[in-house]
Amino acid sequence: MNSNKLRTITNSLGKAKTCKFGVLAAILACSLSIASLAQSQGVNKNAAFNPNPGTSTAPRAPHPFESDEGWGGGARPQQLVDGFRGCNDPSDWACGLAFTGGDSNWGGQPCGVRQATIDLGTPQQVSAVKITHHSDEHVPVIYQIQTFNGSSWDTQVSITNNSQGRCSRAPSYDPTSTWTCTLTDEFYPVKTAKVRYTFNNCPNANQNILGSSIVHGWLWEFEVYRLPE
Repeated sequence: MNSNKLRTITNSLGKAKTCKFGVLAAILACSLSIASLAQSQGVNKNAAFNPNPGTSTAPRAPHPFESDEGWGGGARPQQLVDGFRGCNDPSDWACGLAFTGGDSNWGGQPCGVRQATIDLGTPQQVSAVKITHHSDEHVPVIYQIQTFNGSSWDTQVSITNNSQGRCSRAPSYDPTSTWTCTLTDEFYPVKTAKVRYTFNNCPNANQNILGSSIVHGWLWEFEVYRLPE
């Protein structure tokens, strides 16, 4: 390649960065600089990640402590933002947020509408979520992704026909396993300080992606992103 040849690489932020290179290494260096610029401006970065979100009485944003109450081995909402899509516990299952209610009044509560909320602390531009569920029996067919506008919740995504085909599996598990299901939902960019996942876990109002009643709903990870525009 002619060392004087200029090639323009347009980054995901809609800006252009012109790099001059005569070897593959220079191409790579240019691409990496674009990726670094995107990361520095919050693109493709999990805005919900926080290995130390505090507690429900002393939260440190981003945090999940405005979510509904969990129960049993799923009373650890702080793990929703630990960056691990599997179960970060020796038990391999006792992690995250297990909702009450569902098909058998789990946790001693009747079924109904349930929600998990990520408080980002300050308004940020977001346009996607990745939510990891603990097994397909807890994944609803019907659910919504909402953002807070300062006074009320706006629905950004409304799914009414969710299916196993939309699941991706955590790398630590066999891809054919139904032990975990990570769902990705994208929406038009919006500035918000809070993002919410909500669904109804009553048997007469919803079902899981296996075609039976939702056991109760159980989340292991809740990621929030600003995707490239």
